[in-house]
Amino acid sequence: NSNNSNNQHQQMLETQMKMVYLHMQTLPARTVKMARRALLRSAATRGAGAHATAAALSALDLLDIDRQKANSLPSSSTPKVVAPTDPSSRAAKLIDLYYDSKARLLNKLLERLALPNMAAGAVDATSVTNAAELVLSKIVSILQYDVILHPFQIFVLRKFPVNNDDTSDRNGGERGATMKMFTNATSKIVDAIMSTLPQFDPDLLKSKASRFLAAHLPLIRTKVKSILVIIAGTTASKLGQIRQTLYDKTDGMECMAALDNNGVCTWDEAVGGMVDIRVVSHGTTFATTTTTTNARGGGSMNGQSAQQATTTTTRRFSLWGALFSNTFSSLVHSLLTSSFSSVHVRVVSTLRTSLARAPPFESMLPHEAHRNALRIATDLDASLRRVSDDAHELLVHAEEREESERRLRQSLYVQTCEIMGRLLNELRRMLVVGYGRMSEGEEKEDATKVLIVGRLCHLLKFRLKSLPTLLDPKSSPAVLAARGLGGVNGGGTAKSSSYGMITLTELSGSFDLADDDDDGLISFDEAMEAMESAFSGTHFQGAEMVRDTLLLSSSSIGDAPPSGGVVANGPSFAPNGTHQATPQNVTLSELALLSARGLRHDAAGPESALGTIQSSLDNIVHKCFREWARAALSPPLHSFATTLRERIGVAARVSDMEWRRLNGLIGSKDDDVLLKEISESKGENQSELLGEGSRTLTAAVGEVSPHVVSYLLAVAGVLNRSVCPADSLPPVPSVEYAEALGISSSTDSNKETMIPNMIVLIRGSLLGEAL
Repeated sequence: NSNNSNNQHQQMLETQMKMVYLHMQTLPARTVKMARRALLRSAATRGAGAHATAAALSALDLLDIDRQKANSLPSSSTPKVVAPTDPSSRAAKLIDLYYDSKARLLNKLLERLALPNMAAGAVDATSVTNAAELVLSKIVSILQYDVILHPFQIFVLRKFPVNNDDTSDRNGGERGATMKMFTNATSKIVDAIMSTLPQFDPDLLKSKASRFLAAHLPLIRTKVKSILVIIAGTTASKLGQIRQTLYDKTDGMECMAALDNNGVCTWDEAVGGMVDIRVVSHGTTFATTTTTTNARGGGSMNGQSAQQATTTTTRRFSLWGALFSNTFSSLVHSLLTSSFSSVHVRVVSTLRTSLARAPPFESMLPHEAHRNALRIATDLDASLRRVSDDAHELLVHAEEREESERRLRQSLYVQTCEIMGRLLNELRRMLVVGYGRMSEGEEKEDATKVLIVGRLCHLLKFRLKSLPTLLDPKSSPAVLAARGLGGVNGGGTAKSSSYGMITLTELSGSFDLADDDDDGLISFDEAMEAMESAFSGTHFQGAEMVRDTLLLSSSSIGDAPPSGGVVANGPSFAPNGTHQATPQNVTLSELALLSARGLRHDAAGPESALGTIQSSLDNIVHKCFREWARAALSPPLHSFATTLRERIGVAARVSDMEWRRLNGLIGSKDDDVLLKEISESKGENQSELLGEGSRTLTAAVGEVSPHVVSYLLAVAGVLNRSVCPADSLPPVPSVEYAEALGISSSTDSNKETMIPNMIVLIRGSLLGEAL
């Protein structure tokens, strides 16, 4: 029995030994797996992250990294401890393994950053913004800690911080002794780990890190821009929110303080040892720092020190500059372009819908026409203000506010000029009547159109309260370019400050050469040629400027539009398919607005941006009401002309005596007794009015033609049914308000404003056409 018991114990012991042996054989594989998993996680946590990274690298080096490939090791095979090989080879392999792991980590996060395939409207803007903000923050932390800071501490300095949470609970006299013990313990931990790792070549490490950044920064930037475009499609406030977060995570003061306060090295030291600007800066823009400013300030320089600072400016690596700064700047420009284009399309579409739904000419109610035109003008002003406010919401960084606000104001100035030039061109071409003789219905339709467009343009003159801010002369490209070249503070000459810009006189000369028939209009093709000639010698492309600002496709230039009146990605034409398409032409004023990016506008007056808009609106208003008065008075004028021709025919057929009798022109010597009595009674009444010396009349005055009276009453009737109480209100509250909008008002001897309201315009148009 004892022998059997001993045998059983021996078998159990052998089994336990085998189990322990097999378990020990799995420990290296499990350790390698845990080490690789640690490298595939972000080590952004200060201290503990660098400690875990160094321990993982040490384990992989001791356990032969050559035999451990990701997800390729069979379950039955086990790694073994091998003798150290060439230290330089081991170091290079560890560096490659480390950055390959970080590349996989970044790619996994970039995949999470991609949105699911669904309509933009179905995506919850808040959830998209929050998810993108979280992922981008992780990517920034990986680039800061895992790619630059921790590798510099581990591979170059060979020391790293270690956290000990117990020390945070100490206080009083015990804290000094505890921190000393902690420092000694930390040194032992660091020395124990780093003693197992080979020496690393700093130049090799710098080259590897720089090539890693050069390969991944463009990829991250492209992915970031795609996601930001989707976020920007909701509201600019969400885009401003994520921009603030990203700036705080990259160049913010708290972020820089956290990167510097690691107890081992500063962020600038790590960047200097890990980043080769020449390699990383390919296709990337970084922030600049000068000897006169803080390296992390990013503040703008004033004009007096700009020239001095230029000579001492050096480039430094900045994740904000490398990833987000230019991305947000180009995104803001793209947002402004698309936003202004959307505003233009929405206004024109609303106007065309209003024209299509307008009642017949005789049934149109003036208050409804005023209300619809006022709504379009108010919506346009609100849209312009909303675009400006949304763009300003992106200026959330005090460090970049001055420069970014200057560029934004210039972009708003240019694009406001372009949208107004495009809108004025659209409104003017909508008024062009189709060629050939029109039917009565078509003429009435045109009268309806010009009345609505005229009312709208009259309201646009006074209701676009956002224009003085958007078209501030100090924000024009010419003024800002002059300041940038030293024309204001830097001592530059007038010639240098105006380099690359042309004047209205130069543009007018090219326009006059293209205007062969002197009608003030040139075609789109002629406009592109005139712009090319005007901007020759500058860096602007005149033809491309016309094509871009008028939203013309290259295929639509010179080709006749389809009968439906619409060209894809091109200008709009008359909506009535029975009419011929409106001519593709522009005026000099419209070109002056469309070329705002390269044209020097006056600060005030008729050749300023506001003055050009007001003069163009005035021309459209006068043309509209002139055409409307002609169409409105056409029926009574036709009736009066018909009766006049009939009376002329009667006068040609009857005798003089009969004509005078028919018209009450017979004198006192005629034989007709009744007419004689009438004439005598008229003479007596006249003598009572004129006195005794004028009792006898030399000529009798007949009755006023009832047809003339009918015509004048018809004119008065058209006036009464074409105005509403709102038309009698003054268009502006004060002269200062009108001057701010660029309206030149004539004044009388009492210095009272003489800006006409709507009823004055309508009455003047009717009188001009009637008389």
